[in-house]
Amino acid sequence: MELGAGRGEIANGLARQNKDIVTVELVEEICEYAKKHAHPNVQVICGDFYTVKLNREFDLILYLDGFGVGNDDDQFFLLQRMYNWLSDDGCALIDIYQPLYWQKVAGKEMYPFGTKDIVRKYDYDEGENRMTDTWWESGQENDSITQSLACYSPEQIYAL
Repeated sequence: MELGAGRGEIANGLARQNKDIVTVELVEEICEYAKKHAHPNVQVICGDFYTVKLNREFDLILYLDGFGVGNDDDQFFLLQRMYNWLSDDGCALIDIYQPLYWQKVAGKEMYPFGTKDIVRKYDYDEGENRMTDTWWESGQENDSITQSLACYSPEQIYAL
């Protein structure tokens, strides 16, 4: 299973290896795209993985580029759900942002599409221990969109 699967590129790649994959994605428009382009072995579920009902177990749960949305209680709840979805010998691979990296790249601006039309800036909120990823059109910084994810050291994850 892949949580926050977006358009399904990773799920489709895994499905081509003769694996049955279930994806859970929140954004309806992205789910529609994923369904249209899904490999036959991929089942796309449009829903919130904090509330979605899944009555089966998985050998693998994959969650990339999203752990840390919300607060620590939200993360703990999601980790509990993942644990309950795993088969006895299952494994969860979770991309968890580490504070030291985000402290190092704080303030870095880039042009992610190779032109100067769109600007992306990484930052780090030391007080809240959260990374921020802000995007805007060149010259329109006041109309930016920011994603913020909690960062955890290995010790903080174990404590969670």
